[in-house]
Amino acid sequence: MIVLKENSDFQSVLKSGRWYNSDVLTMYVCKKEQEVNRIGVAVGKKAGKSVIRNHLKRLIREAYRVNEMNITSGYDIVIVWKSSAKVESVDFYIVEKSLLKCLNKANLMK
Repeated sequence: MIVLKENSDFQSVLKSGRWYNSDVLTMYVCKKEQEVNRIGVAVGKKAGKSVIRNHLKRLIREAYRVNEMNITSGYDIVIVWKSSAKVESVDFYIVEKSLLKCLNKANLMK
């Protein structure tokens, strides 16, 4: 897994990629000619203070890492936390279920 860090990379995926919704996540996917996936995670300030935002990012990255072997490669993926989602009741299993739902909608599961 390679991490998207540049704002220009995020913007290109958000503008040209297709998006898929689930309960707590929105996932943007853009096809690239690479051997591996590049992933970016964004959590807005409405989710809470930095400790909470970083915790959510860690949960999302871990859910992706656990399922990485079952995901088709060659894509740029940006995962955005929905600002309307309630942070208090979220755990790893909710995030993983939501991520898998988005990946299935995008037909990225092997």
